[in-house]
Amino acid sequence: ADYGNNPAAIIYDLLVRVGVPETDIDLDSFNDSADFWSEKKYGVNINFNSQQDVASMIKKVLSFVDGSLTEDDQGRYRLKAFKDEDVAIDTMTEADYVEFSMKRPAYSQLSNDFRATFTDEDQDFSKRMVIAQNTAAIQITEQRITKSIDLAGFRNVMIASKRVFEIMKKESYPAMEIELKTNLAFSHIRPGDVLDINHIDFGISSAEF
Repeated sequence: ADYGNNPAAIIYDLLVRVGVPETDIDLDSFNDSADFWSEKKYGVNINFNSQQDVASMIKKVLSFVDGSLTEDDQGRYRLKAFKDEDVAIDTMTEADYVEFSMKRPAYSQLSNDFRATFTDEDQDFSKRMVIAQNTAAIQITEQRITKSIDLAGFRNVMIASKRVFEIMKKESYPAMEIELKTNLAFSHIRPGDVLDINHIDFGISSAEF
């Protein structure tokens, strides 16, 4: 498939350009991420300057979409697109924690008014804005807490609107947050992996994080 400006294709090209051999890249993970972003029509158009290092370039690409680039157990580059349908790859219980804490932020600590700037190809590639708001959170806090988002890599108003709405849903609701330390038995866990978390003292039973 021709992924063109797909984020996965851009990251792959950046790695190859700095001399990373194909054998050091987990192609299955790149293809899986590319398919996911392609279904969402998340194409990214971005220009890099020669002063930027590759790590900064990749970080910029991933800032437009939910994903991470890590190394797998074989030392290969692994790309992961974060998906709502991802399922837990492992289970943790009280015996697995060295330290464990939990918190839930208040609505007043979260943004509820998201304003994203994108490049509109239908308006002479001018910079335009799309907005997504959590109206319930605004009513609860009685204030707009605004966050500006850079979506300049997107060139279509519908796609930019969909993306900022996703960000609003993810960042404007006070989801439970946990912080833990565990042992080397879980060294295979990578950013974006989902875990089944259990802790009787905190009333957590088979909760996915």
